[in-house]
Amino acid sequence: VSSKQENEENQLGKLSVQLRATVSVLVVLGVTWLIGAFTFGSVSILFQYIFIILNGLQGFSIFLLHVVLKPEVRKRWYNSIHDITNSLSSNSPVLCVDTTA
Repeated sequence: VSSKQENEENQLGKLSVQLRATVSVLVVLGVTWLIGAFTFGSVSILFQYIFIILNGLQGFSIFLLHVVLKPEVRKRWYNSIHDITNSLSSNSPVLCVDTTA
């Protein structure tokens, strides 16, 4: 009985994460295209500039929402950078290229 309840809680947790991801992407993309719908009329130039700026920031926003703000992903990034830094600072031979010639 306990494993069935854990399985249901796990499924609910996965659904919650997927729902949050869907809503966040929908907001990021939806707001931009909602502004894009107002690019007609007397104030169209203002809405065109806002649309271009928001459209350019969509990828960055998705990166922030789904990479930077997730603790597990941040931990993996930190560990990867830490491993690279340690391997570069170890006594292993490093290839040096002479760029003065």
